[in-house]
Amino acid sequence: IGRTYSGKDVITANMYSKSVLRSVSGYLDDTYDCINYFPSYESVMQTKSWEIWGSDRIHVSDEFVGKIVRRLVDRYMDIEADNRTFHEFYQAYRAGNYDEAKRCIADLVENDCHNADYRAHFARVLLALNRPEEALQQVTQAVDLNKDKRTFRVIFADVLENLGLVD
Repeated sequence: IGRTYSGKDVITANMYSKSVLRSVSGYLDDTYDCINYFPSYESVMQTKSWEIWGSDRIHVSDEFVGKIVRRLVDRYMDIEADNRTFHEFYQAYRAGNYDEAKRCIADLVENDCHNADYRAHFARVLLALNRPEEALQQVTQAVDLNKDKRTFRVIFADVLENLGLVD
């Protein structure tokens, strides 16, 4: 870092800005259940090896950034398991095994309740199982989560038709 445009010493200004950001992040993490602080900055600053730095000795190397991102993904996302479960859902649904499809998609919805696509798929399965009231709950939540998707409205219309509320 060469300059800060603040007129302050670059080392002092840099440490101050990092401290403010970390303080605010800690406050948000402590205050809100839906926010969780991930210590990527600390991972860099507490590492004793010079090998984490790029050739300019200012920026972190791409390799070390990749390690931090892998830790982040491992900590917060089980992408491989979700992909596997979605594949199982898709295969079961295509095969007409709606009970198994329901089990799979219910797991996905439980793990990611804000995923409108999962809820829409869940509604389709529930319709196939002749459970339109439950399908209505799922598709209503899908529409609420993403009002812009036309697909959800089509499923919603299917649910209403299945309930006998529209022709």
